[in-house]
Amino acid sequence: MIRLVFLLLGARALKPVWQILTAAGVIWMLVGIAILFDLSDGALSVVLDTLAVFLVVEGLVEIAAAISVGLRQHWIDALRGIAFLFAAFLVFDVPWDNNIGAAIVFGTAFLVDGLFRIGSAFVIHSPRWRVGVVAGLIEISLAIGILMSWPVPHQLTVPFCFALLLLTSGYALVRMALPLRQLPEGGSVTSLPLYAARNWQGRVARPVIPANSDVWAKAG
Repeated sequence: MIRLVFLLLGARALKPVWQILTAAGVIWMLVGIAILFDLSDGALSVVLDTLAVFLVVEGLVEIAAAISVGLRQHWIDALRGIAFLFAAFLVFDVPWDNNIGAAIVFGTAFLVDGLFRIGSAFVIHSPRWRVGVVAGLIEISLAIGILMSWPVPHQLTVPFCFALLLLTSGYALVRMALPLRQLPEGGSVTSLPLYAARNWQGRVARPVIPANSDVWAKAG
């Protein structure tokens, strides 16, 4: 989501506020860590509606970005956005069954997103494809843990996932914001390291085949 927002805003609007973005990312990670340490009392389950709002925003951003850069090439991002919207629709309901419903929703979301990441890594096969495979395997492991109610029970699924969302998005924001200070004037955000895994410029890279010409001359 962070990469898509940066892509839509552009370097001219983001470079002057790179320090604010870095501080915001650090604060998000600290809040996520605080939520993880405070899971035992169960009082953080009130963030259910807040998390649903985040899912709606992320889903809409994924769909809008996929349409803006080319729906035919980025249909996986659009499908992921629809999945986020569907998860938000379910999460808005007040849990009455010990949050088993929320556990099924989040476990399924992590499982589907993990499979998409692994599939995209093998299909695109970018220089960082191994990182995508590892991230997908981690998401699948989280999905299995959430569905099996270990290490977090079902009633704490929502604050646990909310903390993970804050940690991952805050870390991504810091990784995106810090290189902005070294971005040259007039440069594009697609030149940042985190955009190296995809062809964000929308151009299709074609292999260059050298042309060999043989000249035959008559001897004698």
